[in-house]
Parts: sequence; C-alpha cells; structure tokens
Amino acid sequence: AIATSRRLSSLMEKDIFESKITSILSASMLTLNSNMSFSIREDKRLDVAIAISAINNVLVNGFFDYNLVTGNIIFRMTNSFIESKLGEEVFKYMVYTSCATIDEYNDKFLMLSKGMLSLEQFLESLND
Repeated sequence: AIATSRRLSSLMEKDIFESKITSILSASMLTLNSNMSFSIREDKRLDVAIAISAINNVLVNGFFDYNLVTGNIIFRMTNSFIESKLGEEVFKYMVYTSCATIDEYNDKFLMLSKGMLSLEQFLESLND
C-alpha cells in the first residue's frame, strides 16, 4: 500500500499520470482506463489470456481487457453515478485501486510474456 501510494504521488508529480491513465466521463458512468506499456509476444498470447481470465475471476473492482490479436492489455475500472454526485474520494479510490492492481500484475505479465515465468508459476502466484 505504501509503495503504491508513493508510486501514485510520483506519477502525479512528474505529470506521467495524465499520459498513463485516462478517464472517460459519460452521462452516468466514469471509466478509468490504463494501458500497459508493453505488448505480449505472439507466442505467449494464449498463456496471458488464461492468466488474465484467472485474475479477472478474483478481482473485486476493475478488470483487465486483453486484445489477443495485438497483445495489448488495458486495466479498466467503471463507476456508475446515476442520480448522484461524485466526490473527490471516488476519484482517489479509483486511481489508488487501479495503481495497486497494475502494480501487482504488471511485472508478472511482462515476465510471462518474456518466458521468465511459466503459466503454471503465474497461476500458483495468485494463490500466495
């Protein structure tokens, strides 16, 4: 939690935050999208699809969206605010949760993509 908070502060201070995380505000929904900074190698895309499916099965808020053709991963989180107003705490929660989730899985996706971690090891790491 402390590392994620420091990372978030660092991102905001360096103005990297705006280029890495975008939000879409519609009439009644707020969606936060965060693109991973790398694409999955073609020969590892099915393994990553299985890994993402396993992760999405346990995530409480947000999910990873995966394009099998391009190998691109996006983390998405949506919040509905029908007939209500969003306070600053909602935005903080969404950004903090997104950063924490991405911090937890980013390196694992990269290691799986580069063959440094097998699918079995990846799936076992979810149980730790």
